[in-house]
Amino acid sequence: VASMAAFNPGPWMSTYYASKAYVLHFSEALRVELKQSAVKVSVLCPGPTRTAFFRTAQLDSDKIKDSKLLMSPEEVALYTVRALEKNRAIIIPGRRNRWFAFLPRLGSRWLNRTIVGMLNKAYCPR
Repeated sequence: VASMAAFNPGPWMSTYYASKAYVLHFSEALRVELKQSAVKVSVLCPGPTRTAFFRTAQLDSDKIKDSKLLMSPEEVALYTVRALEKNRAIIIPGRRNRWFAFLPRLGSRWLNRTIVGMLNKAYCPR
């Protein structure tokens, strides 16, 4: 399991974002390496999900707890099972999340890290 964080640099949460980018790229590489075997590799990149993640990471979840951006764990799981049945390489539940994964390709790297940094700074405790 990676995250939507895998598609951007993540100021104020740099280790988390970097580890998710590692999981994404490692999984994609393994998929190619294992193509001739019976092993199938997919990587799940969920967006914000209503779980204990925010509390565990000590993030300010009050600002987003009622957001339409959050998916339920059940929605993520159902989408994931369907994508696994189709042997998808990268699984990104939710149309909005797929757009957010694509958008960094359209902007400059400076713009991407600046926007993500501003968002993370607003939600990360200091």
